[in-house]
Amino acid sequence: MERNGSKGSQHALMAGIVLLAVLFLPIAILLMLAVDQLGGLSASAAAWVQAIGSLVGIGVAIAIPAWQHRREVKAAEIARLDIEIGYTRRLFILAKELEAALAQAYGQWPHYGAEAKGALRVSQIDFQSRLFEGLKADQNTYRVMAAGDLRKISDGIVWQMTRKGIPDVEVLGELRRETANSLIFVENLLDVVHFERQAAAE
Repeated sequence: MERNGSKGSQHALMAGIVLLAVLFLPIAILLMLAVDQLGGLSASAAAWVQAIGSLVGIGVAIAIPAWQHRREVKAAEIARLDIEIGYTRRLFILAKELEAALAQAYGQWPHYGAEAKGALRVSQIDFQSRLFEGLKADQNTYRVMAAGDLRKISDGIVWQMTRKGIPDVEVLGELRRETANSLIFVENLLDVVHFERQAAAE
């Protein structure tokens, strides 16, 4: 909150400087023209007007590039956070998909045929491929950890669908609990990055 207040104060100060410069410069020019029409300025008054005009010009020369730079930095930060949101949302969707797959697997127990087990195994191999492809360029430590957890859970499902006999219901239950924890973690990450995006846009 303090950082947002500081950024707001800096923006207000910059806007004030630019506004004063924009307002003062035309007024100064009009005054000089008016006085010139009335008989000219004294040397001292002319020097003061010139000095003030120079200061205003310096202020504008400093303020406008600084303001433009801040806008560019802000735009770059918003673009970065949009990418972060994209990665986090993708991870969240995959976690929800894994949750649904486990709910289906748990709900079918103990009525598993070879066809059902094979279909779930293939779907998890596809899931792992999409998990890797969707996040292979992501360098965020927390998302990489969460993706690794989802991969382990998916590996557990594949193993349960590969082993002989019916899947172990206790293992499936544990995998569901792990998925729920991962989903909460990823959802929290998504909330954080959304908050940062909102703060950056202010």
